[in-house]
Amino acid sequence: MSRASQRTRRCAGAEQPSKHDCTPALIVDTLADRTARRIYQHVTLPITAGELSTTLDIPGSTTYRKLTELEEAGLIRELEQGPHVDGPAKYVRRIDRVSVTSDDELRIDCRKNGRDVFCKPDL
Repeated sequence: MSRASQRTRRCAGAEQPSKHDCTPALIVDTLADRTARRIYQHVTLPITAGELSTTLDIPGSTTYRKLTELEEAGLIRELEQGPHVDGPAKYVRRIDRVSVTSDDELRIDCRKNGRDVFCKPDL
């Protein structure tokens, strides 16, 4: 594998630049966790950690830990609410759909607003 294909690539097309690169292994590892996957699947509209915890019947500490892991993987982000908005942070998806396929090689395709936003590198 060449060096160019080993480099991680920035998630192009997301609303805000992320300090986290798209790392295929991190996305796979994060979504392999059942609790993190349930949270990701439930974040369809802006939602607070408390709402996720209550709706999914997950302890608050676990919810926050999994939200952090999902943020680090580049799958969700904290919604900017402005300086005059009080209340808990809300989370939204950065990526609408994640698809992992394995034909000859393992590939991850991520889509945002119907467009590819991930460069589909091989693991």
